[in-house]
Amino acid sequence: MRKARIAPLVSLAAIIALTACTTTETSPKSPGDTKKEPIELVFATHLGMSQETFNKEIGDPIRQKFPYITPKYIERGNGTNLNDLVSAGTAPDITWFVHSSFVNTIQQLGLDYDLTDLIKKYNYDMNRYYPQALETLKYYTGGKGIYGIPKEISQSVLYYNKDIFDKFGVPYPKDGMTWDEAYELARTMTRTVDGTAYRGMSTFYSTILRENQLSISPLSPTEDKANVNNDQWKQLLLTLDKIYKIPGNNRPTNTRSITPEVEQFEKQLNVAMLISGYGRQVNFPPNLNWDVVSMPTFKDKPKVGQQSSPTFWGITPTSKHKEDAFEVIMYLMNDERMMDNSKKGLLTPVNKPEIRKAFGTDAPELKGKNLEAAYYNTYAPIEPARASGLNNAIRQDAINIVNDAFTDMLLNNIDVNTALRQADEKINQKFVEKK
Repeated sequence: MRKARIAPLVSLAAIIALTACTTTETSPKSPGDTKKEPIELVFATHLGMSQETFNKEIGDPIRQKFPYITPKYIERGNGTNLNDLVSAGTAPDITWFVHSSFVNTIQQLGLDYDLTDLIKKYNYDMNRYYPQALETLKYYTGGKGIYGIPKEISQSVLYYNKDIFDKFGVPYPKDGMTWDEAYELARTMTRTVDGTAYRGMSTFYSTILRENQLSISPLSPTEDKANVNNDQWKQLLLTLDKIYKIPGNNRPTNTRSITPEVEQFEKQLNVAMLISGYGRQVNFPPNLNWDVVSMPTFKDKPKVGQQSSPTFWGITPTSKHKEDAFEVIMYLMNDERMMDNSKKGLLTPVNKPEIRKAFGTDAPELKGKNLEAAYYNTYAPIEPARASGLNNAIRQDAINIVNDAFTDMLLNNIDVNTALRQADEKINQKFVEKK
């Protein structure tokens, strides 16, 4: 990350030039090399992370690179959630958040801070990130300001149980399948053999709906009203509903939780395919003989996967160490670290061919797996931005309502027209409640 390292030198050189009459100190080689007064940077997030994981992934690298900085992590818990910290006047210096929580959590708590001036000062190259990731925050800010640096990014894929395919003598799934092809394969794989009922496919459909490939929003782009009772949402719901309506392939009906969908694939081992976010494999048991292909796509949108759904680093407006915090974020996201993450099989938000090419090369557990699947599809464009002044705070509520409507289709046999009409009414009621 050459620009991120050079820019601080320019800034410090300017300061030294202004104070040359009183000091002969030379410019540092990098942000972390300067002899500085010790400071503490406090981290906290609305997302879960253990202290051990924080130290391994964030804290220890900071201590090594910036000896003058003591990173302190306040783990989420009873009395230590972000709202508790803000109420106590102990807001962190740095936080990270899911893009969809920007309005309801970060902005609502007054933790949003525009990084534009810091980005300019350090000549930080934001074009190194996937543009779809950067667009997600613009959706909530109307394109005004830059309130986060991408930290992580996601992509849904299709995992499959090789043993079940081998048992049935059916060819494995392949990259680039359409939803129609995935449906036919799920239908073929749904059967009962030797007294065991096998499902052809399960999906983490809440993610598929939230970061949908059609880039459709549950909210109108021009006014505070719902926008789900239409042909596009109908197409999306029916595409998934068709898979679940395969005789013998419906999801567990004794709960509305989506957890059993995943557990049937990775614990009971009686589901042939699972569509979920890449990275789910860390939870797979050793006896699951799995591989992975790209997420199915719509016939008229080949190679268009889900929307990027990134998490972001943010600096809080109350931090007394904003420049130090920004230098830390630049370091945590530099090319060298992103390359290491990619080699470990982690998706990164940095859009560089050499980083993608190194994906999984240092991960023994991924040896022999179809690693191309994670990058086979491109990210779908973020849904259209809404007009300025509209209420974006209920977007997550709206998505939850759509998710519940689809669950009703699966569990209660509600038809799609009724489900979408009822969802439309509930979203509109949310707007009324929030006025």
